Amino acid sequence: MRILRLITFAALPLALVAAAFLPRVERPASQAIADIGPAASTGAMVNLALPAYGTRITADSQYGDHVGPHNLADGRTDTGLGCWFSRDHTPLPCAVTFTFAHTERIRGLRLYQAVWSGSMYHTRDFAVEVSSNGTEWTRIATGSLPDQNGAHCDVACDATGRYLRVVVLTSYIAFQTCGFAEIEIAGERPVAFGSARLLLNGVAPTISRDFAESAFAFAGPGAQALVERVRGVLTVSLIGGETASLVLPVAVGDTAGEALASMEVTEGSGVRAVFAAGGARRSLALGPN
Repeated sequence: MRILRLITFAALPLALVAAAFLPRVERPASQAIADIGPAASTGAMVNLALPAYGTRITADSQYGDHVGPHNLADGRTDTGLGCWFSRDHTPLPCAVTFTFAHTERIRGLRLYQAVWSGSMYHTRDFAVEVSSNGTEWTRIATGSLPDQNGAHCDVACDATGRYLRVVVLTSYIAFQTCGFAEIEIAGERPVAFGSARLLLNGVAPTISRDFAESAFAFAGPGAQALVERVRGVLTVSLIGGETASLVLPVAVGDTAGEALASMEVTEGSGVRAVFAAGGARRSLALGPN
C-alpha cells in the first residue's frame, strides 16, 4: 500500500540568500519536477465488506432483522445490537456470504466474535471460501474464535473471487448457535499515481534561477522558494508567510481523486520541505525551525 506521509526535518531558510547571486534562467516549473511524479501503479487495501463498494451480505439464517448480516459491516464490535445472530437451534454448517460488485483480490480477513450473554451465539471454528459463480466454492482458510465477547481473529489469504463466504463449522452453544460482531475483508485495489505538481500560494510557480541542474529558485505571485534536487529528492526552502503544496493525482480502482500535502509558513519563520519519490511511493516531509 502506498500513502502520503508527514515527517519532520530541520529548517534551512538561509538557502534563499544564495540563490540571489546565481544566473537567471527562465523555464516552466513542470520541467524541474517532472521526475518526482512519473505515472506508477501499486495496490491499496480496502475493506471490501463495506456497502460503499457495492457489496451485498446475506446469511443462511438470522435471528431477526435487527441482528441481520448487514450488521457485519457497520463498524460496531462491542454491542449485541451490532451483531449478526443465527436463529436458535440452527444446524451447522451455516454461512454468511459477501457478494462483491466485481471480482476482487482478497488478501485477508478479520473476524470479531459475537457479543451477548456468556457464550450465547459465539462461533468456534469457521472456514473461508471463495467462488467465481456463487455455486462452486474453494476453501482458502480456516480459523477459530475464542469464547470471548468481541475477540477477533485475523486470517491471511491470497485469492480472487466474486463471492466470499464465511462458514461456521462449530459453536460453543448448540441452542444460541452462532454469530459474528463484524467481518472485515482486506481487498487489494489497483492504485495509479499521476505526475505531481508543486504549487506556491496555490499557483504553479516559474523557475527564476537555475544552477548546476540541481537547484532552482521558484517564484509565484508573492511567493519565493529555493528548490534543490538530489537523487530524486526535492528540498524546498520557503520564506515566512508562504504556502507550498504538492498535488498528486491518485486513482484507486474506479475512483479518481487528488492527494494534497501542503504547509503554510507563519510570518518570520522558515521551513524546509522535502518531496521524495521512490517507485510508486510519494512523500512530503515538513518541519518548522
